[in-house]
Amino acid sequence: MEHSRIFSKPEVLERILYFLLINKSLYPALCVSQLWYRCGAPILWKRVELKNSNIRKIFMVIIQERKPVYCLNVTHLKIPYYYHLSDKKFKIIAGLLPNIVHLDFAFSERFGDKTLNRIAKLYPYLKYLNLAGYSDGLITDKGLYAIINSCHKLEYLNISYCKEFSEIAIWNVIHSCPKLQEFDIRECKISYTTIKEIELYLKIKYINPDIASRYLKRISRKMDAKTTRVRSKVLKSVILRNKITKNIEGIKKDIALLKEVLEKIINICQAHDRRQYLGTDLPI
Repeated sequence: MEHSRIFSKPEVLERILYFLLINKSLYPALCVSQLWYRCGAPILWKRVELKNSNIRKIFMVIIQERKPVYCLNVTHLKIPYYYHLSDKKFKIIAGLLPNIVHLDFAFSERFGDKTLNRIAKLYPYLKYLNLAGYSDGLITDKGLYAIINSCHKLEYLNISYCKEFSEIAIWNVIHSCPKLQEFDIRECKISYTTIKEIELYLKIKYINPDIASRYLKRISRKMDAKTTRVRSKVLKSVILRNKITKNIEGIKKDIALLKEVLEKIINICQAHDRRQYLGTDLPI
């Protein structure tokens, strides 16, 4: 009897179910009782992994037809190796999962800048984004700019093998994501200058640094001196533009504050003139 009372307390039961989640034994536990289901289902729905076509079909049917309340609990969404992940399909998923902070599209294809723009708009608190292996050419620098301009809490970004992104876009990531801890840029359009810039602005750890260094050595042999000088000038202009943008934002704030102060001064002067005109001692 005493043991049954312990397992009937939701706060104790939730701790037990979290351990079952770690051991991948949570799903069978949902069948124990209604209480176990009510406590376990929200935990199970936190992480959704759509690893194969059958699971993806079932998931789409569930969220479209039944619209379960547990959709609000989903924070981690993993859709790897989905070669038909279109903008339209992701729009349906994103509209029902508003609290995503971890998004993994590793080696999925057929989506474009519309999806990246939607991610930037709906998930400003995103911390993890994996776009590795994309090779369709439908995403561009504009989509990446939308992500880094909106998702300022980003800690992990993987764009390895995404040759659609230019080196200038990678530099923008460096200067716009100060919280970035892991940045995978294998087989991207990068040079030694970019690596030095990353070391200067970001304290990050590379995934498979040996592979990255070998790739850099290979592409460095192909780059002649003229190309290097031109690229260096472009990259310096990007830094200058970012600094100017920050200064402009600061000036705008100062102007707004000055405008507010001037409006208050004008109101005080007008009230003072009215008081003198009326010949009264009313307070300003």
